[in-house]
Amino acid sequence: MIRGRSAALGMAFSLASTVGAQGVQKAQPPPQFTSGYTVPSTPAPLPRADVFSLVDIGLLVAVMGLGAWLVLAKRSRREVRVLTLFAVLYFGFYRLGCVCAIGSIQNVVYAAAHSDYRLPVAVAAFFTLPLLAALFFGRVFCGVACPMGALQDLVLIRPLKVKAQLDGLLGTIPYLYLGAAVAFAALGTAFVICEYDPFVTIFRINGHLPMVLVAGATVLLSTVVGRPYCRYLCPYGVLLRWASVFARHRVRITPEECLNCHLCAQACPYGAIVPPSTGRREPAQERKRVLSILALTLVVAVAMGFAVARLSPTLARWDPRVVRAWELREEQENPRLVKTKMTEAWTRHARPVEEAYREAAAVERNYALAMPLLAVWFALVVGLRALALGFQRQRPEYETDAGACVHCARCYVACPVPNRPRYAGLRNLLEGRP
Repeated sequence: MIRGRSAALGMAFSLASTVGAQGVQKAQPPPQFTSGYTVPSTPAPLPRADVFSLVDIGLLVAVMGLGAWLVLAKRSRREVRVLTLFAVLYFGFYRLGCVCAIGSIQNVVYAAAHSDYRLPVAVAAFFTLPLLAALFFGRVFCGVACPMGALQDLVLIRPLKVKAQLDGLLGTIPYLYLGAAVAFAALGTAFVICEYDPFVTIFRINGHLPMVLVAGATVLLSTVVGRPYCRYLCPYGVLLRWASVFARHRVRITPEECLNCHLCAQACPYGAIVPPSTGRREPAQERKRVLSILALTLVVAVAMGFAVARLSPTLARWDPRVVRAWELREEQENPRLVKTKMTEAWTRHARPVEEAYREAAAVERNYALAMPLLAVWFALVVGLRALALGFQRQRPEYETDAGACVHCARCYVACPVPNRPRYAGLRNLLEGRP
């Protein structure tokens, strides 16, 4: 099983390296496999593909801009639903979920770590533009432009409230997933976000049986839980959450207009509207708790770093280059073994076995450095999340959580004050108010 999976990953990264070289070197002819494997046809993209990339970028900007106006100025849930439907149909089913802002994290990291790979303009734009929009208008990309989030929003029928403790615990997973995706992309091992994305199966209407089952389960869960993938798995949502905190024009509740009826909080399926709270610990107790969590986090981070450092050679065996070196060594020791696709491609190109060993050794050295850092990241995330979730702040009025709000406009429908500027944001800007 691991040999077949590693072969696929190896060929995928070989293709990425070839594309990144920008055609400077002449491509070698594909080897003639004796195992019966047929090299798939990969025609060169037509020049008009660049035009389509510009169209995608233009539509992304237009959809986010229109969405910001509909949510923050017009406050229309109906028009937002129409825009999300367009995002699902175009960015999802028509463009097959690619370019994907979520998966672009890996391309950006891979380009930063590998000088022979050129980051495509469309990928760079889909990574950067939603973050820039979040800095000004909050997570408008999530609300109207992301086909994954839009699909989950459209199928939500009867949302159930997730308990705060469980929501906080599950909300830690995206931070861990982000660290793992960055590490494996930088190491060149795998693009795990794309490899295990259930929406790729949905938008392309194909996939292996395990991913088909995961995709079906995700859609079914989305009918009763608001955006489970966005809230409890999406690594790009972490970056958008951080950026949206600085947004000046976002969904806000104006205290002078609020009736404290709790209807908006009940209508929000994502827990983005926080009710008033007066509970607060004594300063001495708060300092003691903070110091205890930080000290425990530091101890766990150091312990995990040392433990993973010892396990890094074992973890490196997931990398296809390391697997290929082991397979070449096994075939050298036992010539009767049937060659795998990776080893046959290597030997057919007359590349020395020692070169494969050197590549594997370099990968293992990189793992020895990266995996302890990843372990420390995991420990810090868990510790700091525990600190943040346990923090109690006085709130005399209802507030919106800028990081959790995905600009779905459901709260506008529930608010009983219809024709008044109950939510500040872009409407105030357009009307010349602070």
